[in-house]
Amino acid sequence: MSNLIDITIAPDGSLTVTGNAPVVDVTVDAPGEVTVTTTGPPGPAGINASIVDGTWVYDTSTVMADPGSGRVRSSADRTQAAIAHDDVDRRDLTRVINALTTQDVIVMQAEANAQVWGRYRVTSVTDMGTWTLLGLSAVSSQGTLVKNQRIFVRFVLDSGATSNISHSALLDLDSDDHTQYGLVVIAPSRPANPRPGTIWCIDT
Repeated sequence: MSNLIDITIAPDGSLTVTGNAPVVDVTVDAPGEVTVTTTGPPGPAGINASIVDGTWVYDTSTVMADPGSGRVRSSADRTQAAIAHDDVDRRDLTRVINALTTQDVIVMQAEANAQVWGRYRVTSVTDMGTWTLLGLSAVSSQGTLVKNQRIFVRFVLDSGATSNISHSALLDLDSDDHTQYGLVVIAPSRPANPRPGTIWCIDT
């Protein structure tokens, strides 16, 4: 059963609330502004992690050595990555990168092409001074990164317990697993079959 609420405001300012969601309180905050408080089942757990983003230039060399400022490279078998501590914007992310632990997640995506990406679990972290050598375990990927391509990198720290984190949940790309996230949808009319967990705002 969908939890839909209809609110009718009469000319005299009185409110009529109908629907099958338990309404706790309805108040008029100001002309045209109404606050409705309801109760319902608890939502699903979200990602319990810290997320940090950066952008690097991809180097196709597979030699695990200093990639150079603002650059990142990976081994031929994608089990290692060498990443500079500063990204292309000269942000020093040393502490973030070296705070990664086993089972944390790294997602790399071509900045200009959402169809080229890879998602990895961290297996080891070795600070090399101005860059870090990361041991990686591939989870899933698509497409091939090319030399000197700018890539968006997302670090998901303390994510070891969230083994089912999806690529789209991390990068907001084409949906491959959005069923666990609440959505807000603006539409001109009330939906006939609203998706559970969705908040619909009627645009009149």
